[in-house]
Amino acid sequence: MTNRSRTSIMRVLALALALAVPDVSRSAAQEIHLLALRVEFPYEVRDDFTTGGRGVFDMRTPAEALAAEGDSAYRYPYDAPPHDAAFLEAHLSALGRYVDVASRGEMALTWDVYPPAGQPAYVAPRELVWYGSAPDDDEQLRRWVTFLADAIELAGPDAGPLSRFDSYLVFNASISLQGALSTEFPALALTEQEVQRSGVALPSGVTSGWVVPQQIQTPGGVIGLNGTFAATFLATRGLPVLLNTATSGSALGGWTLMDIGSDNLVERLETDGDTVLTLGFIPCLPMAWEQARLGWVEPPVIRADTTIRMAGLAVRDSDLPRAVKV
Repeated sequence: MTNRSRTSIMRVLALALALAVPDVSRSAAQEIHLLALRVEFPYEVRDDFTTGGRGVFDMRTPAEALAAEGDSAYRYPYDAPPHDAAFLEAHLSALGRYVDVASRGEMALTWDVYPPAGQPAYVAPRELVWYGSAPDDDEQLRRWVTFLADAIELAGPDAGPLSRFDSYLVFNASISLQGALSTEFPALALTEQEVQRSGVALPSGVTSGWVVPQQIQTPGGVIGLNGTFAATFLATRGLPVLLNTATSGSALGGWTLMDIGSDNLVERLETDGDTVLTLGFIPCLPMAWEQARLGWVEPPVIRADTTIRMAGLAVRDSDLPRAVKV
């Protein structure tokens, strides 16, 4: 298939998605209050070869991480440790700014982090290898939801009434290894339907949640958590995966958040002949179809040849449409 043929197919697919956008009425500004939990696992006394770490958060200083050698080394100071409460707070602040810009103020995030700064993370009752490995997909889903339930139960005495939260995040001590078989947690958006299918009971009032690991590695590079936080959170708000699920490759392109736009390439860094890909630190904004799905734009329907003035997706305080349906 030629590049031109691929481009034509992508344009047709994009048009089909645009035509499939449901009619969504613009809603008033919405505040989402997050419960964000820091959870690690019992320390692996014998380092399990299927995991990327030892089950605990990396609490080294940036200088220690950059000076280290081998698999534990950080060659560049991106998402460097210590992966403590301040680290999580910084990523939530970045997510809050991203959502504010992407929604043009339609959605605002607030959050509470537990345990708070200065206190050690909660420790899950089971080792990472149990949560992250299962004989089949159904059992794996059950174990992932079990982890969510265990994490929320650990925070119960500190967090207070769970009904005051709208979203439930577990930031955990996994080191996810993309492109390799491992028992680490990937980034997960566990929907209400998946929770029900798992058969695991969550605490009263909690129907879904999302999980983000402390680090994501990929062959030849690193993946920043900014894009992971953005895509995983918005998946919990109703955005579907837009990757080519048959090949795990791109379907629409890097301008689509739920395709590979969450992992956009920043630059290729080279040192001593070694090239490292730096992905996911500057995710793209959701495209027009995604924004319509979220209720952030209401595209007018164009039924005949016309001329129409439009505003960009990131432009605030404009009555002009930001997308159209043809």
